[in-house]
Amino acid sequence: MSESEKRTPWQERVISVARERAREESLELWDRSSDEELPFNYRLEHLKAVARIAEGLALKLGADLRIVRAAAWLHDLAKEGIAEGIEDGHGVRGAEEARKILERTDFPKEKIAAVCQAIAEHVGLYRDHPVEPLEAAILWDADKLAKLGAISLVHFLCLSLSLGQVTTDSLLAKGREFLGLQAKMVESMNTPQGREMGRERYEVVRSFYEQLERELKGG
Repeated sequence: MSESEKRTPWQERVISVARERAREESLELWDRSSDEELPFNYRLEHLKAVARIAEGLALKLGADLRIVRAAAWLHDLAKEGIAEGIEDGHGVRGAEEARKILERTDFPKEKIAAVCQAIAEHVGLYRDHPVEPLEAAILWDADKLAKLGAISLVHFLCLSLSLGQVTTDSLLAKGREFLGLQAKMVESMNTPQGREMGRERYEVVRSFYEQLERELKGG
């Protein structure tokens, strides 16, 4: 859904809540006051990326677009901080909060449970079993795809300054360390389209770090 597309009341509410929570998280991360500008709002950028990817997959696979859109914007409602790969319960807590939000909107009541299921299931960087049903599988794939490719590099580089002093060497080391997890993410994709996109995006990241390492060695 583009920024200019006319939104329904539930979409307006969902996106508003997501933006508000993302700003709150980013203010704390950057240690800024509520009236200050943020250098980079990672959570919001992540949510927008997930929503774009999820909508594209939903259209290709014939999934319920309303369920996927709502889940994409609300999936990290209960996320605290930027740590990855740790089951902290934010999926279940986020699902409970999403239910309360959607019940107070014009979102179809019969579809709320499916949104909550998708949010509860999205946690983790890789899985040893497929996620079901289709809408939950799409959210899982989209969430991980947003952590791959050129967009993930931009997010990583912008976010790194919030974590303390960085150098080119330290960024390379952290990036290459994450490559192993990214490979597992690709193989955990639920949909054929997700796996194909994941492999393409993984190659972008892998090639970037290989080139960076060559340049640091004077190549």
